[in-house]
Amino acid sequence: MGELKKAIEQQKMIYVFIQKDVLVENRIYLKNKDDAHFLPTVVDDIRIYQFIDDLRLSRKEALQ
Repeated sequence: MGELKKAIEQQKMIYVFIQKDVLVENRIYLKNKDDAHFLPTVVDDIRIYQFIDDLRLSRKEALQ
């Protein structure tokens, strides 16, 4: 995530490709991330959704 933040600070173009099914389940994750029983079915590691969430928050901060 450090490289990504540095690129954002330097206003570099960043391209991230996320499969549609991963993006759909990410929305479900966002609504249930505090639930310890949430088990993703599309990805094998919950940290992927945490990374996507970090990307989204970094983008919002960069736009402000």
